[in-house]
Amino acid sequence: MDAPHQPPRSRAALVWGAVIVLSGGLLGGAWWARRSALAASAGAPAAGGAASPTAVELVEVERGPFELRRRYTGTLEAVASFIAAPRVGGRVVSVAVDLGDEVEQGQLVARIDDTTLRRDLGVMKAELGVAKAERVAASKALTIAERNYDRVQTLARQGVLSSQDLDAAQAQKLDAEADVAVARARAARAEAAVRAAAARAREARVVLAWDGGPDQRVVSRRHVDPGETIAANAPVVTVVDLSEVIVVVYVTEADHVRLRQGQAVTVRADSLPHATFEGRVDRIAPVLDASSRQARVEMRIPNPEGELTPGMFVRVSAVLDAIPEATSVPTDAVVERGGETVVFIVQDGVARAVPVRVRARGDDTAAVEGEGLGTSVVVLGVDGLSDGDAVRVVASAEGP
Repeated sequence: MDAPHQPPRSRAALVWGAVIVLSGGLLGGAWWARRSALAASAGAPAAGGAASPTAVELVEVERGPFELRRRYTGTLEAVASFIAAPRVGGRVVSVAVDLGDEVEQGQLVARIDDTTLRRDLGVMKAELGVAKAERVAASKALTIAERNYDRVQTLARQGVLSSQDLDAAQAQKLDAEADVAVARARAARAEAAVRAAAARAREARVVLAWDGGPDQRVVSRRHVDPGETIAANAPVVTVVDLSEVIVVVYVTEADHVRLRQGQAVTVRADSLPHATFEGRVDRIAPVLDASSRQARVEMRIPNPEGELTPGMFVRVSAVLDAIPEATSVPTDAVVERGGETVVFIVQDGVARAVPVRVRARGDDTAAVEGEGLGTSVVVLGVDGLSDGDAVRVVASAEGP
């Protein structure tokens, strides 16, 4: 008998069911394969297998002198800066120097219009001339009064003149003496006014003058151009001393107590990759900043060739302490496990945690003490490593 005829809708349902079953099987297989791969990559046991050994890199332990070296970043500043400015205001007549020019002590760098100042000086000189003439006249009048007084005094003794005539002659003499004193004071005041006016006229010439350091400096900034009108004490040019530069860094509390004035430092600049500069610690702030808990430290670097420029970013290296004989390992090899400070060694393919005491910790290496350190420790792959884990050494490097 022929099979009963199935409607088209039933056949379509069967086809879609087969597709769903097949797709589910494929997706399930893919999910299981990805789970196994993830488990293997994480070191977890796959179905029916053991955990994969952790890949680690070893580095040799060094024994010998140890230096506690710190590295800082900082910015260069000029060791000395001087702003040249006029003491009088007015129109700038000329500026004799420009950016980057070398200048020296006593050099004229700018002039301010001194027309009014010189006119005032001329007036003061004229007044001084008048005062001097008045002083001369008063002196001559005094001489005459003194002679008259002497003559009247002689005639009074002879009885020719009365005592009233003698008193009048004496009064004239005293008045003449007072006039001389006043004339001398006016002349002295006029002389002082001339000196002041001459000084103001000279102050229209902007001349470099600084205290200490070399007699040569460099113009780091020009503030005005000829024709501008500026006020008294307004900056005209800034000059800096580049024979030395200052590196400014900020250090933590732990480093602050170790740094000493005069301590040697090494400086490198990214823009001068093949150059190394030697310097020393110059100034150390006596207090830490309350917000950052850091202290400002200034380091002085000789710069005879002028290669270092204020504003340049530099890296500073300083040795804060030295241990004559120590066991040194990379700082990355020293970790905390179960409240203990340890390093890991490898014995027969198994990681072993060795407790240590850190004597000094630098940026790259640490001086440690401990029993059973051996000749090498784990430096890469130490994260998440535990005592007794199976490991696989993939590389070994020389000591720190």
